[in-house]
Amino acid sequence: MDFFDQNSFTIFLMACAVVYVVLSNFLQKKFGKSERLMEIQKELNAINKQVGEASKRKDNAAVEELMKKQSPLLSELMSLQMRMLPITLGLFIPVIMLLSAVEPYMLDDSKIVLFDDGLLSHCDAIANDLVYSNCLLLNPTSHKGAWVFSAEAFQNNAQVAQNATAFYVEKGKPEDVFLQAKQHSIIDIVLGAKTISISPYTDKANYTIGETVQLHANVSEQADKVDASINNGTFYFVDLPVPLPLLNIRRLVGTTGVFILFSFVFSLLFSLAKGILKKMNIYLPLVSDKTVEQKAAEQRQAEQKSSSQGKQA
Repeated sequence: MDFFDQNSFTIFLMACAVVYVVLSNFLQKKFGKSERLMEIQKELNAINKQVGEASKRKDNAAVEELMKKQSPLLSELMSLQMRMLPITLGLFIPVIMLLSAVEPYMLDDSKIVLFDDGLLSHCDAIANDLVYSNCLLLNPTSHKGAWVFSAEAFQNNAQVAQNATAFYVEKGKPEDVFLQAKQHSIIDIVLGAKTISISPYTDKANYTIGETVQLHANVSEQADKVDASINNGTFYFVDLPVPLPLLNIRRLVGTTGVFILFSFVFSLLFSLAKGILKKMNIYLPLVSDKTVEQKAAEQRQAEQKSSSQGKQA
């Protein structure tokens, strides 16, 4: 039984995205020197403006001097960005893995072994023709809508290829689902490694309850095993009020895409809130930076502490 349903998991993802954004900013500030990164960006913007003005005056000496100032700042900027990368990935990857583990509608997915034995009971027409098959009966309780059929090829107990297709039970459309593929990589091709591709398909696209779906997967080479994963027409998704710009996607399927979108939106809101609080000179732990007065007070305390320690010595 799933711990979450569609709506509760969406709310849970929103809450996790808020925590992720706050924690990510805190870690980047503490260990990645994000404040210094912002200072460098401001300095570079100022230098670029000065370079533009000097270029208009045709003051080559000034341009050369400014470029000398710019070079070490760019090196430091690259260094800080590389320093932040492991912090970002070190937090993002475990979070996605944990959230994906509790994604709803995963427990009812079916695993079916595909055969290339020519048996009618397996819906396979010809033996050893590299087309692996099996039958799937749509019973009265089957979910109506878009179904995803994912085929996986294995050699030496390792997955070497994966691809997916969709079919529709009495309703549904292509944009309802997200199809993932894992074929051979460019590196495999360059290295000349043995590559296998797999192409899943069904005997037709649209079905009604009570019919039998013929599952087929055409594999480029003989595989030790070919499996099919069927999501039974149930999966987690979020329909957006408007399509995403450029991508023209309105439905996000799966935890990763939804979480990334929520994190992006909350990150923008977080930055906006920080800017407002900074202008209002208000300090909130984990959100805004300390006020000028607080920083000055801390500096005075540090100087007094250093001075008292020096006298004691």
